[in-house]
Amino acid sequence: ERARGTVVGRWLLDVVTENLGLKLVSLLIAMALFGITRGAGTVQRTVEVGVLARLPAPGTRRVLLTDLPDKIRVTVRGTPSLVGGLRTDTLGPVQIDLSDGRRPSVNFDGALFQLPAGVQLQLVQPASLPLTWDSLRERDVAVSPQLRGTPAAGTRLLGEPVVVPASVQVSGPSLYVDVVNTVRTDEVDITGLGAGTHERRVALNAPRDEGHDHVAVDGLPALVDDDEPVRVAVERDAE
Repeated sequence: ERARGTVVGRWLLDVVTENLGLKLVSLLIAMALFGITRGAGTVQRTVEVGVLARLPAPGTRRVLLTDLPDKIRVTVRGTPSLVGGLRTDTLGPVQIDLSDGRRPSVNFDGALFQLPAGVQLQLVQPASLPLTWDSLRERDVAVSPQLRGTPAAGTRLLGEPVVVPASVQVSGPSLYVDVVNTVRTDEVDITGLGAGTHERRVALNAPRDEGHDHVAVDGLPALVDDDEPVRVAVERDAE
């Protein structure tokens, strides 16, 4: 019995120690794979998702002053197979309804996203956005011709330049439209003009003060793009 036990012990020792280096490497690889598998559910990824807004219809006469982001950053967590396969069009675009023209803010919460099963929403940047609204307003304002230079020697301008059209309609948020008093033309060069009536075709310039990018001038940008600017008649006579 003792001899048999000795043989079995030696056999077990040979099984353990034979190719010991290879067995240790295999054990390390197995442990690494086990660790990767255990950590598979903690993969995190951030993607950019587009934003689409349904704005108020023209009849509501409401104007959004807040600039909406084209995209938001969305961070999700899930298994590598799920998170790695996510595309921008899988999560979005996010659609927000602003059609009533009075919503005070937008919250980019989980209800806006269609997340696959097993994927969790972690963070949205920005998480929310306050909104500022105003009433739409239209009014007619005068066209102001801008002159440059002086006429020929011995002559002078006769009266004020005549502008056709004399006024244009501007529209936009009342906050900005109410402070627009004139719409200027491009400069009219009268350098060296002799006696007589001279007509020039020049373009209108949209208001450029702060906030006036919200103001639309009737006919712009078509007047400029189509090369059909207003006409400015400059009259002058000899001294």
